[in-house]
Amino acid sequence: MTGFYNEGLKLAYMHREGAPESTEDIYKSVFRRSKVEEERLQRDLKDFTRDDFRNLFHYLEPSTIPAVRTLASFISNYVEWTIENGHRTSRDNPLKPLGDSFIEAVVSGHKLYINEEELLEIEADPRISFANKVILRLIWEGVLGKANSELLNLHKDDIDFDKRMLTLRDDDKDIGERTIQVSERCIEIIKAALNEDNYTITTPRGNRDFELINTGYVIKKTTFGKASADTSGKATKQVTMSRLKDVAYGLEMKFLTPTNVRRSGMINMAKNLFLRDGELSPEQFREISKQFGIKKINRSSNPNEVNMDYNYYYTVKVFTTRDNILKLYGIDIEKEPSTQQ
Repeated sequence: MTGFYNEGLKLAYMHREGAPESTEDIYKSVFRRSKVEEERLQRDLKDFTRDDFRNLFHYLEPSTIPAVRTLASFISNYVEWTIENGHRTSRDNPLKPLGDSFIEAVVSGHKLYINEEELLEIEADPRISFANKVILRLIWEGVLGKANSELLNLHKDDIDFDKRMLTLRDDDKDIGERTIQVSERCIEIIKAALNEDNYTITTPRGNRDFELINTGYVIKKTTFGKASADTSGKATKQVTMSRLKDVAYGLEMKFLTPTNVRRSGMINMAKNLFLRDGELSPEQFREISKQFGIKKINRSSNPNEVNMDYNYYYTVKVFTTRDNILKLYGIDIEKEPSTQQ
């Protein structure tokens, strides 16, 4: 079972003669996520109208104009195949042509979170420096802290590269020092950021290159601005905020704030734990809370009474919802995970 609507037809398309293997995972993601709207309308993508597609794209919330074009291209290719093989009554493809007004209406600014595929696309963008990519990836995997202190305090000596373990230090005394494991991808980006020597800043007069100061900290300062005279020590919170803002505005993803990136990472982890364990229960929420350094919250009126159902992870549950996981990954946590992998 794949979790697709009209599964047989979509599998036939994915496995058609000459189909590039490189697109299979992309189509799996698209078809899983489109299933919600297909079930609501009780018809396959091949039978969607232009308005249906507009509603689908609003639901899927592609974050940028290029993302809309890419998504539309993949779906349009599927529709074309169904036309050529006699599976669609009309020979008109509603996604051709795709006008600018359609695209601009879809990118409406209400999107808050990104999925892992979108993060990988950002990381693959050659215009973005590793000094910026590492901030995104670390926040996604659970590193932030009070006033971004876990990010700013992270030194190369705090990293076990072989075991992928980070020792983090939060300026919040209630959190203090903790250790987490991160992905191989995260380690690769950390290494690239540590080895990066130059940083490009876009100004009204054009691009300017500045030297990154090697102090051993993962988040490096540049020889630019008031703090450049201090060539030892850490960068400031303003550095991380400014760099993340540069990425957000450069990609037309203004919602890309530390909070939203962090919540996106939580949603991704919740999805992975559901696929691993078959449920999202207190145990899984505690695991997410530990990874992201969520403080314990006692929601009981009695300060001596601890309700473990809410203690660790009340704030995590607010964002790792069925709707968010379904929108971003096409995975329904109310159904068996074995039918959706």
